[in-house]
Amino acid sequence: MSMDNPRISPYYVTLSRIADFMGPNLWKQHEKAIEDCTKALELNPNYLKALLRRAEMYEKTEKLDEALEDYKKVIEMDPTQHTAREACIRLPQQITERNEKMKDEMMGKLKELGNMVLKPFGMSTDNFKLHQDPSTSFPCICPVRRSCN
Repeated sequence: MSMDNPRISPYYVTLSRIADFMGPNLWKQHEKAIEDCTKALELNPNYLKALLRRAEMYEKTEKLDEALEDYKKVIEMDPTQHTAREACIRLPQQITERNEKMKDEMMGKLKELGNMVLKPFGMSTDNFKLHQDPSTSFPCICPVRRSCN
């Protein structure tokens, strides 16, 4: 049987299903399931089950942007897919929350770094105010005692 044969693509989805339930290293199994679904989609780009399965695996591996993209494609192919429709409602909020959490973590790390640099001078990041400059939309760092204007 040729690898270009679209009848082979269901086998990759079956492999992805097995990988979902196997093994002590579940994350690695989910990654393998994503690869198998991607292979199935390369063989048959309109294989709805493979696309839906890959979206589920992306979500389980916290690749929420990729999951949302696949769920949107599923809805384009079949608007009656309730799982995909529900995910398209739920995932944008989760993505926003994840991005906010990452931003807060990054700002915390930057503040730690800033405090490490400023400490020899007897200062800390608490001596400065960070806000967005309305005229440029870029962050502005100003000493707390002075106005930024």
